[in-house]
Amino acid sequence: MRYQYVYAVFPRAYSKSFLSVMALMVRCILYPGVHLFVTSGGKEQGASILHDKVNEICDLIPSFKREIDWGRGKSQESKDKVRYVFKNGSVLDNLAARESTRG
Repeated sequence: MRYQYVYAVFPRAYSKSFLSVMALMVRCILYPGVHLFVTSGGKEQGASILHDKVNEICDLIPSFKREIDWGRGKSQESKDKVRYVFKNGSVLDNLAARESTRG
């Protein structure tokens, strides 16, 4: 997290998704008001990965769970849209790399 751009190649089962989501959560906590996102081929795939990893991290480290605003209308979790709003105003969201809907 020290550098703006980092290039690395890791093998299967290296916890790439886990580590990247944890790094995004740490950045959301340390930098108030930042808007970060996770992207993948489809919205459902990105939402599923983000939802699973955030819940796994919150179960392992409860202090992360206390940083997210779980109040009504703040954080959203659905099949194709996941949005976590932190207590300091930061947002962790999912986006699709390609949008297949028209309009």
